[in-house]
Amino acid sequence: MTQVDQSKSRFVVPARCLLFSVVLLAAGSPPAGAVDIMDVYRMALDSDPAIQGAGFDHQASREILDQARSGYLPAVFLRIASIDPLYVEAVLAKSVFGTIYPRAEAEVILEEPIGGTYAARISVVDPVIDAASGTFSVRLELPNPDGTIPAGLKCTVRFEAEKVPAGTTD
Repeated sequence: MTQVDQSKSRFVVPARCLLFSVVLLAAGSPPAGAVDIMDVYRMALDSDPAIQGAGFDHQASREILDQARSGYLPAVFLRIASIDPLYVEAVLAKSVFGTIYPRAEAEVILEEPIGGTYAARISVVDPVIDAASGTFSVRLELPNPDGTIPAGLKCTVRFEAEKVPAGTTD
């Protein structure tokens, strides 16, 4: 119902039609390239290092809380050990350096309650002498196929020290 006022040559549009047009424009999609406030907020979250740092600090504080609560939980420790062969570590004086060689035989004498003398083979001779203590290390392999010797026992090692020229192998 548009009326034309002949005296002034202009259109008169009823108020209801104008209001409906404004609502349609507001409800329509935004023009191309326009960004709403939520998009700006998300872009700030993704690119602002201060906001990201605050998020990391928040997560770290939550982890600390979980760590603090862990003290109330039962502790479970698992230690896996291979006991065949057993490795015997011996520390020797530098005066016998050069008389002990890999693949040589030695005797391992166990303390009680196990006790006994067992044959072992030297697997590693440390080529470095510790200057502070004047010692070097030797590792022996002690066969333990049935697992009767527990790990962690104190022992004494008896070596057959013999002069073997450097570079000689079995």
